[in-house]
Amino acid sequence: MNRFNSIIKSKIKNINYNFELIKPIKIIVFLSIYLFISFNYSSYGQKACPTNLDNLTIKEIEKNIDKWEGKIVAFDAIVSEIQVGHVEKPFYKVTVGDEFLWIAAPGESKYIKIGRLHRILGVISKVHDDKINQKYNTKKFFILSIGFFDMETKQGSFFPDAKKQYDEWIKGKMPDSEDE
Repeated sequence: MNRFNSIIKSKIKNINYNFELIKPIKIIVFLSIYLFISFNYSSYGQKACPTNLDNLTIKEIEKNIDKWEGKIVAFDAIVSEIQVGHVEKPFYKVTVGDEFLWIAAPGESKYIKIGRLHRILGVISKVHDDKINQKYNTKKFFILSIGFFDMETKQGSFFPDAKKQYDEWIKGKMPDSEDE
């Protein structure tokens, strides 16, 4: 019986030894998988919903609105105010750096909240003889939104007629103004 016990004990030692050798390999494999997934996820996230509007671009647009009218822009902004615009549609005041813009939306969205960071896709529109814009907006232009993406909740909404542009944007391509 002693011989049998000694054989069992030696086998258990070998198994424990083998597990000790496998443990670092398992850690390396799991760490590699984790890093691979994280890298791919973060690089996808950086490519999705690109931006092309900042403080300098806003100043440029103000100087030459005719050149920019109808162009598609995307930017990060914090919603600071919500008013009622044309035909009872929302009109959002947003902060972009130290600038502010007004965003006309084709409809209300449950995802747009004051104080939250949103990534916005829209079309630059010149202010014409418009009492709503004149009441709130001091700039020569506003943005007609195509889509909003809440950066906190990762929820988005878009204008159904602009689904093609929104889908391109989500996939990492800035849509062309001519596609509208």
